[in-house]
Amino acid sequence: MMLLARGEGTGMDMDALLADIEYRGLMTPRMVAVRLAGHPITYGALAERVAEIGEQVDASALLYTALMSLLPYDLRTVSPAEDMRVISGAIAWLGRHVEAEAGAEQIAPVRRLRPAG
Repeated sequence: MMLLARGEGTGMDMDALLADIEYRGLMTPRMVAVRLAGHPITYGALAERVAEIGEQVDASALLYTALMSLLPYDLRTVSPAEDMRVISGAIAWLGRHVEAEAGAEQIAPVRRLRPAG
């Protein structure tokens, strides 16, 4: 599965997803964004890595590069195809509420849970 920019078959706008990660990195830096092979990656760490890589790669490769660089070497699989599957699943999870609708990006509302008690 390839990582694609807006309108190229995923229905996900990578620019909107990167903006969402940046926002969440500022607002909730300690919140776990995704787990890669059981290793937690926080929004703060992910946003920081995305900012470090910045303009070196295009938007569709930026998030993949950032996630791969945050995955400890000993947790990587023996197959690049399997690594791609794991990272693609993580990107799908991160973008689960980012939608591209009729050419205009929107961030779908995230369901809020009430505190217990």
